[in-house]
Amino acid sequence: MTATELVTIENPFFLFGFLDEQNQIYQHIILEDSSLFKCRFNKFEFTEGVEITFPKTGFFTYRIWEQDNDTNLDPTFAGAMVEEGRLVVWDDDNQTPTYNNNEKPITYGDQ
Repeated sequence: MTATELVTIENPFFLFGFLDEQNQIYQHIILEDSSLFKCRFNKFEFTEGVEITFPKTGFFTYRIWEQDNDTNLDPTFAGAMVEEGRLVVWDDDNQTPTYNNNEKPITYGDQ
């Protein structure tokens, strides 16, 4: 992530919002940047089920806002949004998306 390149606050706290794309439910959490090279990239870590719990697997949109305090969980009271992206939550750490090259894709229309 490169949230630092758009910050306007010195030493900001980062508010994360995770939107469940299927149910349209938001969860918010404040995460600390643990990168040793903040001018190059940002590193945020959390343990699912401890700091935040995702109700199910699937696709989530994430948004990051800068802010000047470490307690606010409401984006309307945060500063500027500094990054937006998408992530996938899996049931198991060992799951890996795979593609079977032997399967013929199904196409519709021109046949």
